[in-house]
Amino acid sequence: EERRESRVGRLRLLEGARKAEERLVAGRATRAEELKTKISESARRLSEVEQAKEQLERELLTVGKKYFVRLNQELGVHDVREIFLKEQRDRVKLRQEIERQEDYVRTLLSEERNLDQRLRASSKLEALKRDCDLHRRDIEEGKKRQEELDSREKVFEERSKTGRARMQELNATKERLEQDAKNQRAECQRLRLQVEDLRRKLKRQNEKVRVLLGLRCGIFRDCSERRVELPLLAGDGAALEQLLSREQDLDDLPFQDLEAACQRVRVDFAALPQAKKDLAARTGLADAKAVEDQYGQEMASIDRDLDAFKVNMRAPEEFAMEEEKLKKISDELNQASQQQRQLTRDFERVRAERTDRFMKCFKHVETCVNPFYKDLTSYDGFDGGSAYLDLDDAEEPYNGGITFTACPPGKRFFPMELLSGGEKSMASLALLFAMHSYQPPPFMILDEVDALVIGEAPNVPFVYENAELSAFAT
Repeated sequence: EERRESRVGRLRLLEGARKAEERLVAGRATRAEELKTKISESARRLSEVEQAKEQLERELLTVGKKYFVRLNQELGVHDVREIFLKEQRDRVKLRQEIERQEDYVRTLLSEERNLDQRLRASSKLEALKRDCDLHRRDIEEGKKRQEELDSREKVFEERSKTGRARMQELNATKERLEQDAKNQRAECQRLRLQVEDLRRKLKRQNEKVRVLLGLRCGIFRDCSERRVELPLLAGDGAALEQLLSREQDLDDLPFQDLEAACQRVRVDFAALPQAKKDLAARTGLADAKAVEDQYGQEMASIDRDLDAFKVNMRAPEEFAMEEEKLKKISDELNQASQQQRQLTRDFERVRAERTDRFMKCFKHVETCVNPFYKDLTSYDGFDGGSAYLDLDDAEEPYNGGITFTACPPGKRFFPMELLSGGEKSMASLALLFAMHSYQPPPFMILDEVDALVIGEAPNVPFVYENAELSAFAT
């Protein structure tokens, strides 16, 4: 940046020197025209003097013939005046020759100076061309950087949109999976409660059956001690002996083994005497076989309920799989959220940098445009007009436009398109000088900027003064 400013300063100095030389040449050309006019006037007057001189010489010749006869005789010449005139003509010729030689020498010196100036101008032109090439490369690099920033901004916007869409999709998936997991947990909890309830019921029934089986074994033991013959079915005597031999261990047996051991001993209640059947009916005691059948039916009903109750044994595994999927999606969601936040920060940084650069330029131009316009439009001690800039969108300035308002001196406000050509030229020059004062370009070419401006107006020299102080070519 310092190198660029140094080059711009050198370019301004060279441009100012060139402008000064052009003004000097223009002044000398004007002086030459004035001298030509004076020379023409002097030549005319000299011609008149020569004519008067010739007239006087003729008169003198006529009069001198009377007075120079004696002098001629004394000097021994034909005519003294002819000798004088001849010497005078020789002196004139000698003076003319001297002047011609002096003109030739001056011409040689002038050509030498012109050659030196051309050499210096060519060297300056080469330096200016090199500076222009360097500034042109800088401008191209700046344009490339601006295009790169624009492309990066577009990529950030697209990636931000994609990230937001992906995040919305992941949020929806997460909500759906969370709802499914919640439903699965609720279903598992309900099934767990049902299983626990059935287990409690089964345990109570098993305890009741165990008590009844214990009573049955006690009856078998009493009958065996009292030598009472039980009406067993064929082949169940050995099972009864085995059951009685393990009587001490019955309380420690599992329920299934106890039930199996008791069921192997089957009593034929049909063989009981009629008196015992009548006694059982009179005492209201339930038939042991009926009680056993009732408990068997209840156990069969419980087994059917357990079989009908289809528990999803893969529910914990499926729940673990769903939790793994939910964790994976949550990780993807967090990663996408981080990327979206990073893209948002990058986008905000680029937008803030763009807004800062724009507002710095706008505030500088807004501050400088009014003084430039006032100087351009002031004349004869009268103050100039006023000009100012307005943003159409102060929140997003680079997305809106800029309104440029100029009010010429002595006139009321008019829209810019209703101003005259000269007034528009003055307003445009003021805006151009204000923008140029913020960040001067390497050079700028203005073609007939004063075409629509009155030639004798005092603001025309101001245009040239600003052009000379800047890298303008007019």
